[in-house]
Amino acid sequence: MDVLFLSSEEIQCLIGLDEGIELADESFRLHYQGKVLLAQRVRQYAPKRHGSVMLQGAFVDDAEDILVAKISGGFPENPAKFNVPSVSGLVIYFEPGTGLPMGIFDSTYISAVRTSGNGALGVKHLSREDSRIIGVIGSGVQARAGLAATLKVRLRIEKAYVYSPNKQHREAFAETMTSTLGIEVAAANSSQEAVKEADIVYLATYAKEPVIQCGWLKPGTHVSSVGYQDEIDLDFFNRAKVVVSDIKSMVETGRMADALKQGLISERSIYASMGELVAGVKKGRTSREEITLYIATGMAVQDAVASRVVYERAIQRSIGRKFSYTPYGAF
Repeated sequence: MDVLFLSSEEIQCLIGLDEGIELADESFRLHYQGKVLLAQRVRQYAPKRHGSVMLQGAFVDDAEDILVAKISGGFPENPAKFNVPSVSGLVIYFEPGTGLPMGIFDSTYISAVRTSGNGALGVKHLSREDSRIIGVIGSGVQARAGLAATLKVRLRIEKAYVYSPNKQHREAFAETMTSTLGIEVAAANSSQEAVKEADIVYLATYAKEPVIQCGWLKPGTHVSSVGYQDEIDLDFFNRAKVVVSDIKSMVETGRMADALKQGLISERSIYASMGELVAGVKKGRTSREEITLYIATGMAVQDAVASRVVYERAIQRSIGRKFSYTPYGAF
């Protein structure tokens, strides 16, 4: 049988960053409807190398079933030490009836599409419609994609601030995004400076400790966090309306799971899952003054829905390379 391989460059020809919000909406709707079975995430740490590899999987019980597995690596020191990206990975797209692989895709651009769409979905449901200033913490791929996606749902934004500990990175981000997006993007000298005037804050970092404090924010600010959970100040659980991608996934693994077990935060502090907002079961923002936080945890259903679009379009347009695959023991 033939297996289709797609590079990140080929996938960029098949799906746009601006489609991420719609794909995220569909993913959460399917999940809320009980049509998604998610494997518990498994993270393999490489402490000596200061990185990790994570395995995720999803089955979508839809008109056309979807079955995917995703393996991704996160090594934050890669750019500085080896001049290679910090994130890499592959999605395996299976024929759901037989379990045979139909496609192997680079996962990095798919991750950018679904992560930026996920973060922007939080902006759509939880930020004020008249938001004009956004503060971005982080200067990598997810920060760039997230800022672009946010402008799709909040059309009145006229200025952005960005902070990264690396001055060169934040200044390059500001220059590039000003030119690309057509709004003023200014490099801030601290994370507090980047968020103190913001109506929306977008966190996209590999930080191992909180990058902002809830007390720095003005009333009515919304925060979307798409990076490591360590970037979140636990005080948000006491002072903000907190929405998460999926309550079950969040309490299973990661910093928030540890904080729950240690009694530092309570599950009662979580207002809703994103699925509840998308389905209209709960309202998002209910007052102009409330501070809101969306913890946009990655879920494999988002990769599954995006991968189906990518695979179908690749077949229609004859994009990608095919190689022959025969499992050992096949007749």
